[in-house]
Amino acid sequence: MHVLKNILTAITALLLHLTLPLLVIASIFTLLFTTPDTIKQSFREADVYQAFVDTIAHELTAQTQTDGSSDIPQKEMRNAIEQAVTAEDVQTQAEQAIDGVYDWLNGTTEQPEFMIDFGPARERFAEEIAMFAAERLQSLPTCTSLDQLQGEIDPLTTECLPPGFDPIEKTSTYADELLASDDFIPDVQISSTELLDDIEDDDQISTIPEGFEWLMRSIWIISTAIVVLALGLFALAPSKQVGVRRVGMQFFIAGLWLGLSTLIVWILQDGLFKENAAAAEIQNALARAGELLVGDILLIMAVGAGIYVLLGLSLRYGLAPRLKAEEPAVDKTGRA
Repeated sequence: MHVLKNILTAITALLLHLTLPLLVIASIFTLLFTTPDTIKQSFREADVYQAFVDTIAHELTAQTQTDGSSDIPQKEMRNAIEQAVTAEDVQTQAEQAIDGVYDWLNGTTEQPEFMIDFGPARERFAEEIAMFAAERLQSLPTCTSLDQLQGEIDPLTTECLPPGFDPIEKTSTYADELLASDDFIPDVQISSTELLDDIEDDDQISTIPEGFEWLMRSIWIISTAIVVLALGLFALAPSKQVGVRRVGMQFFIAGLWLGLSTLIVWILQDGLFKENAAAAEIQNALARAGELLVGDILLIMAVGAGIYVLLGLSLRYGLAPRLKAEEPAVDKTGRA
């Protein structure tokens, strides 16, 4: 019987030791990821949306200058892109997508519902190019030779205008011509329906909201398990004083391990999220967003470690000494 009791005590102590860190993990999920607010805030603070615009402007400008697909000067090209694709529009569409995913996870919708549409930005970009073309045409001289009059008038490449040519009339329809051209930037639309159609395992996707619901309940399930295990460890002890000490030591040790893990991750996070000068701005912005999220996680871990250590010390050195040690039972002959 004594051996069995020792085995149960060891198993209960081990389970309690393993369950305590799980409560902190569940707290991290509950406090940070049960709503989209934390993700949205980290993206805003890290300037992810502006970085996306800067990256698009840089890549598209560099591409057109490299392959010669555009005769627009680099400065004007970048300005046109930045006027067409704004950080505010990108943020609005991204946050709508995040909300759509969370609505699905919370069971509000049967599947994620969102649409990322760059059609309006494409139209604004064409209008910016047309405005540049209009200014360019109005500054050109009149053609003076027959060679210059041959060929179609391209507002971005022509060096002179035929006599009687109306720049305003040409540029009034130039944006529509660009939008209809196969060589212009393609119209990009990304819908949740299209993304889901590309996923073959629909059954696995359909179980994600159920798993998300269990994760939201996990903090209460784990809290209950900790209480039961702590009471079990206390009940298996030979005395109340020993029981309180054992429970206190489990909390104290769990707090130390949690604090050490927090310190290690805190030391390593600078290297993990170090910005790379050669990387695109969007990559560095996402790294900053990740660093912000990790900072919030480390804060919760540090608080959890502190609570465990203080609670463990209070039980071990505060409450336990106040409990009178129980004397072993004796028979009538005075033997224990």
